[in-house]
Amino acid sequence: MRGRARSPGLRLAAVTHQATRHRWFLVAALIATFGFTWLVTLGSFRFNAREIFGNFYDHQAVSLFAGRLDVPGDAIGGEAFEAHGKLYGYFGPTPALLRLPLVASGLAFGKLSRACMVLYN
Repeated sequence: MRGRARSPGLRLAAVTHQATRHRWFLVAALIATFGFTWLVTLGSFRFNAREIFGNFYDHQAVSLFAGRLDVPGDAIGGEAFEAHGKLYGYFGPTPALLRLPLVASGLAFGKLSRACMVLYN
């Protein structure tokens, strides 16, 4: 029966079989994600909240749009290092790169850290 497309019922049965085979992993991953979410949100499960360094990556994403790496002083505070009058963070730019679409759309500026940490996990 090569070349014939499977029916949707057969595909659903294959997916169900795979999910059944991996049920312990799926349950463990769900429990771990729940625990991590509880930890990240301090037990409140609120994702729409500001964090101490939560807006740094959003400001860095704005700077990346402008072709720069420096950030304003209120974005980095005492964690900055200065070079030629500009402030930089020593954190890598990868989280800022992942936030570029969210910052471009103006979605929850400065309030993305909790949700991003759970999604990146």
